[in-house]
Amino acid sequence: MNFYKIHYLSLIRFLNTQAEVISTVTGKSAPVVMNFDAHTNITELPMQDMIGTIGFGLTKSNKIITVHTGIAVSTYDDPDILRHMDMMDVLSKALDADSRIPLFTAQSGVAVETNWMVTKTGLIVEPCDQSKLRTLQVMTVQFQSGVSGQA
Repeated sequence: MNFYKIHYLSLIRFLNTQAEVISTVTGKSAPVVMNFDAHTNITELPMQDMIGTIGFGLTKSNKIITVHTGIAVSTYDDPDILRHMDMMDVLSKALDADSRIPLFTAQSGVAVETNWMVTKTGLIVEPCDQSKLRTLQVMTVQFQSGVSGQA
């Protein structure tokens, strides 16, 4: 079983759901969900709002998996960063301590919920970095899940 992939893809699925919530709150298009680790040059990012993982990793100890990751929020052409603040608010509420995120595995090509990841330490919100047209901020969060034959 690929614990890394199950946890990562389940987190991406969660972020896709949150992107739709953000769209409803802001009245704008849903932000693109992406893996920020796959883009080393911020100037090459798409010219639109984005959310995604950054620095994703996990620890497996006995039957407990702890996921350590950053959730990045980046807005484009948001000079007063009001849209950015709305996005941060939606995500921080969804990632509050003891929040549960379903884990999914693919069975015959269908996503099947098999377990949960639970936020354990609350959020650490890093300082905001702003360039001329882009704002970037990272929230660090940890999740734990049990492992039992399935994920």
